[in-house]
Amino acid sequence: MEEYFQAFRIDHVLGFFRIWAIPAHNYSGLLGRYDPCPKPITRRELASIGIKGKLDRYTNPYIHESDVAKKFGESAKFVVENFLDEVIDEKELYNLRDEVSTHERIHTLIHDPMYDDILSEDQRVMIRTELCNFVDDRLVIQDEEDPDKFYLVCHMFHTASYKALKDEELKTKLDKLWHNFFWERQKWGEDGYEKLSAMQDAANMMVCGEDLGAVPSEAYEVLDALGILG
Repeated sequence: MEEYFQAFRIDHVLGFFRIWAIPAHNYSGLLGRYDPCPKPITRRELASIGIKGKLDRYTNPYIHESDVAKKFGESAKFVVENFLDEVIDEKELYNLRDEVSTHERIHTLIHDPMYDDILSEDQRVMIRTELCNFVDDRLVIQDEEDPDKFYLVCHMFHTASYKALKDEELKTKLDKLWHNFFWERQKWGEDGYEKLSAMQDAANMMVCGEDLGAVPSEAYEVLDALGILG
């Protein structure tokens, strides 16, 4: 390629530092996490800010009965009877049943022929959309392989789960942990340097990088050190 061109451009150069890994069953991407994630949140860290013991309130979708009524309207009774279970000791809260616990499962079930004579197409779309929104409405993601590793959701401040927290001290500590988790503690400089060096050595060409997005603090240091134009 260097015989014909003097430079090449790396699309989304930030992906050479880390990527946003999304579970195959989560269509919105909101339940993703950085990969690699050198410093996940530990159970001890959560306990230190007041999140301890049973973590379901934080790791499960937050579904309040008032939101069910508001979002589903006349279909609320049908949704409760078919897709939700009451949370034990929390009569105003619901859990999603296992068969609608992910976006993938919701999309599959809501289009099952058994609902053909019950739901119109508009109702299917509305119920599917709002159930998927419920799936994303949580604060903490527990690692699927290591139950002692956790990740905060990127959209935490916009969730009903966060807005429903009544302990202001807990919210303040959670805010600080979120900022630290996403913007301070993760270091991807070595990963980025190693991968981009290999790209640079592959051809005698000027390297440019498209650097739009959430930029890691060390990204520009690495790009400058390698002489890669942003």
